[in-house]
Amino acid sequence: MVVDMAMGGSSNTILHMLAISREAGCPLDIKELNEIRIIYLSVSHL
Repeated sequence: MVVDMAMGGSSNTILHMLAISREAGCPLDIKELNEIRIIYLSVSHL
């Protein structure tokens, strides 16, 4: 996901990540994806 964000991002990435995690039985919610985004934005501004 971080690589996708570095390349400009896609709204479909979030949908796919949520669906993949559900199918894999590893719950992931939008709050966790937002935390990844915040970390990425913090690092990208260095």
